[in-house]
Amino acid sequence: MKSKGITFNLCSEDEAAAYLTDRTYFFKLYAYRDLFERRMGGPRDGQCIGLDSRHLMRLSSVDRTLRYVLLP
Repeated sequence: MKSKGITFNLCSEDEAAAYLTDRTYFFKLYAYRDLFERRMGGPRDGQCIGLDSRHLMRLSSVDRTLRYVLLP
């Protein structure tokens, strides 16, 4: 995740790992990064801009809640 520009400023790597273990899986969480802007060109080409792991965790929670409310 770090190589793709995702930071761990709003939560620690341990918190993110625990979230992945308890609530969701990596590829589902990682897919939400496509919603964020990326750098174009230069040595950090393709990295996400301003994306923290906590943002991905919150998106996952919102997605889960919406599915539980709308699908029944």
